[in-house]
Amino acid sequence: MNTLLDSSRMEPKIKESEYFKAKISNQSSLQAVKDIKDKLSEAQKNIFKRSCFGHFLDVKELKFSAQLLHSILLREVKSDENAMWFRIGRKNIRFSLEEFALVTGLDCSPSYEPDTENNDDDYTIVDEFLDGNCAITTQELRTKFLQAKSNDDMKMVKLAMLYFVESVLLGKENRNHINETNVLLVDNFTEFNEFPWGRISFKMTIDSLRKGVPERVAKPKKKSTADSKYKRATYSVHGFPHAFMVWAYEAVSVIGDKCAKRYGDLFPRILRWKSTKPKEFEEIQMNVLNKKASRMVFIEKLHATGDVEANKHYMSYFSEDEWFEEIGEENDNAIESDSHAEENPSHEDNESHDSELNSFDGFPDDSDSDGAPTSSGPRTLPPEHLNKSTSIPAEVIKKKGVSNKILRY
Repeated sequence: MNTLLDSSRMEPKIKESEYFKAKISNQSSLQAVKDIKDKLSEAQKNIFKRSCFGHFLDVKELKFSAQLLHSILLREVKSDENAMWFRIGRKNIRFSLEEFALVTGLDCSPSYEPDTENNDDDYTIVDEFLDGNCAITTQELRTKFLQAKSNDDMKMVKLAMLYFVESVLLGKENRNHINETNVLLVDNFTEFNEFPWGRISFKMTIDSLRKGVPERVAKPKKKSTADSKYKRATYSVHGFPHAFMVWAYEAVSVIGDKCAKRYGDLFPRILRWKSTKPKEFEEIQMNVLNKKASRMVFIEKLHATGDVEANKHYMSYFSEDEWFEEIGEENDNAIESDSHAEENPSHEDNESHDSELNSFDGFPDDSDSDGAPTSSGPRTLPPEHLNKSTSIPAEVIKKKGVSNKILRY
């Protein structure tokens, strides 16, 4: 099955003549990661590192580039609801649940109604830190976390995980209330860790990204009024837009080169990038996403690279038929794999399986892109806390009843 967009779906949602500047507010804050690292004790951080969010403590500096995000969103093409497609240069690239999982390392399997009844103990997070009240805002949750004091390591970690979900993955405005179900669920540590937070975060992210630009394109007919409106266009993005930025670094070579610096081949992929100084709108249009760029390398769809990444727990769903039905594609990986094996029996297992590398040679007079170098060396090992030899102290497990089911890295 040809997975490229057909001619009707390749139509841009917005004409290039309608591109406009905008001010974007990102409601997801990585400040929460710094707060967690500063607030928790070493013992508590060790527990957090073994949770489903532990690898985020090793995320490098990711400065949110509002103008880069906006510039990519302007280039969205028409597609179905399960993924966003963008035309960069002369190629289409996909941002779907699979790309989100590869970047974040979060479980993106189908969601379900979580069990909020079976708590680890009778004295809950609400009782300990929230004065018995679930109806608090995101800003109030941050204040509660920064002021929290407890000798119970597990309760401090649970509060940190709740803070992380609400402030980073769901990216809500400070005045919005936190989700009561999430507050109740965190008291079941194992259930909270096994919940598919990646899917929840992706849904919120992609829904938000789809709204910002189109809602401001229905401009007035009078040009003067339209120009005035566009100069002060603003919108907010929710969910976890940082994952979208890292996906762009991975999918389009010139974006990674000019807007970030890569450090090896860590997994998940969010660990391998550090943002450089955000660029202005005009510079992105001229020097980053200009169609005349001398050379752009695209990855149409990201897939796991080699056995190490393919065997990560967060990638298991994307080899199942259910995923291909969800995304509307045929699961022909096995057929293609057999075919390649016959044609090239020396094909190494760790060779890249990214769907398609597309190069756009552009025009002969343009120079090569300059920017942050990427590593072409051997794949490095994941951070130490992802090694199976690392574990929660036995006394903590015994005391708090931490299930080994969550130790899945």
